[in-house]
Amino acid sequence: MKRSVERQQTVTTFVTQFEQAKKIAEISNSSALIRYYPTSRKIVVAQAGTTKLLVRIPDQMQVFGLTSALNIGNDGYVAPTTITFTDGSWSRKITIQMMWGELIVA
Repeated sequence: MKRSVERQQTVTTFVTQFEQAKKIAEISNSSALIRYYPTSRKIVVAQAGTTKLLVRIPDQMQVFGLTSALNIGNDGYVAPTTITFTDGSWSRKITIQMMWGELIVA
């Protein structure tokens, strides 16, 4: 049960923080970079001269699709991509669609 909650919380936190970074980019007219650091097991956002932790990745979980920085333009533009959170027996795909950065969690 704890593992299930932790997995879902990781994905939900990423989605929430991604949406917040996108809104800040649009409002402040400044781009943002989202990066995944596998060795330290964290995803961070660099935005408006600061770097902030988006989410810590649990030890058993892996993230695919964030091998290079994900750029959020100062107008909110995000290139289409798919990010997958998995621990082997469970996975969630987050698809960023079209140029407006709409997220679909499947």
